[in-house]
Amino acid sequence: MQNTNLDNTITSKCKLAFIGAGAMGSAIAKGLVHNKTFMANEIIFCDLDEKRVDTIANELQVQTTNCYDRLKTNLDDNALIILAVKPQVFEQVLASLQGIKDSNILISIAAGKTIESIEKVFATNEIFRVMPNTPAQVLKAASAISANTKASKTNLEKVKEIFNTIGVCVAVNEKDLDAVTALSGSGPAYVFLMTEAMTQAGIELGLDAQIAETLARQTLYGAASLMIESQESAKALRDKVTSPNGTTQAGIENLEANDFRTVILEALQAAKARSLELN
Repeated sequence: MQNTNLDNTITSKCKLAFIGAGAMGSAIAKGLVHNKTFMANEIIFCDLDEKRVDTIANELQVQTTNCYDRLKTNLDDNALIILAVKPQVFEQVLASLQGIKDSNILISIAAGKTIESIEKVFATNEIFRVMPNTPAQVLKAASAISANTKASKTNLEKVKEIFNTIGVCVAVNEKDLDAVTALSGSGPAYVFLMTEAMTQAGIELGLDAQIAETLARQTLYGAASLMIESQESAKALRDKVTSPNGTTQAGIENLEANDFRTVILEALQAAKARSLELN
């Protein structure tokens, strides 16, 4: 990376660094600034793409650079570093970060990159691996976090707090992250597919295409919001909608007769198997 005028935004030591200024890193930063978990001037973005870092700098007033040496010089002793880069450049980024302090904390959101692979380069640092999903872009992510043996409970809670600002974050064993990938990582796509299917079904039942899509989108959004805000289980909420011998019961009985649950299970099994292949 070459030093540019991006470095003119660096005015103080940073407590949080993002390597990569893509959609996920930007979404996390927006959540943190919005919730005042970090002040904008405590955050630095490092990315080769000057347009992307210019955009995030203008929007949030964070500090930026495209030089790893400049980044490392301006990290606080206990700074957290979020690795928000694509898997194909992950090893290159790790190599460029060599020389950070042992007290710096590494947080990877790169798919398929294990804690062990990071420890090969940073054997003495606390390392966290987090799997967020794309609703992070609207601060509604479902994230799961795992940590290496050097990680403290205090810093685990600190990292969870970061990801709780963009949704909900739970702690799991690293071996469970492939299941997390299948469930919540890929999960938004299943919901989008269901929206497509419901929209198409509405059209075939005689509804106007735009009306069918509007109703399908709002129905899924409303149902999800009700589940989040309610203290009741999904089954209890379903039972409330399902009157005996009513229209909902007829639809659900058809789904069950066509092995709806098995279809969902097999979809998640396929996604988990692929996640394991990519590790």
